[in-house]
Amino acid sequence: MTPAGIRKLEKTLTIIAIVLVVLITMGTFAGIIKKAASNIDAGSKSAQNLIAKGKATALNAPVSNDVTAYFELGTIRLTTAADKKDSDGTIMVISPWLSYPAGDDVFYEELARKKNVIKGIFSAYFTERSKYQLLGKTEEKICAELLDQINSRLSLGKIAGINFTDYIFID
Repeated sequence: MTPAGIRKLEKTLTIIAIVLVVLITMGTFAGIIKKAASNIDAGSKSAQNLIAKGKATALNAPVSNDVTAYFELGTIRLTTAADKKDSDGTIMVISPWLSYPAGDDVFYEELARKKNVIKGIFSAYFTERSKYQLLGKTEEKICAELLDQINSRLSLGKIAGINFTDYIFID
């Protein structure tokens, strides 16, 4: 092959490589934009589904300038203690969230550090009691007992309240 033919081949291959890079880049950006748009739609639809299914009346933090919500505990699945009617215990799903003083970043960091301890307190509380013992107590009584246990483990502040997005017994 002549030197002119080699230069022409190099130029053609360079143009093909540039076109491929541009196509791959455009495809990547289009995919990212499409995924971001679908995630936004899915997030609002999943929140609407939770509300429509009666699992939550609202998924927003408390409407107050004095307190804010800590939702980072997630969903906890556990088995309650066994009793006479239910020898194996009952599977339970809870999604607790905590309210604490707004603007307290240091206390938020403590909650984040002690997240697993707090989840352990919830797990221990519900696994030590049977379904019927839990059903025999009001939500306020359960929350008050849990509030005392959790606050006794916190040193930089106190949580103001406990709420549940999910509190379900699965029979």
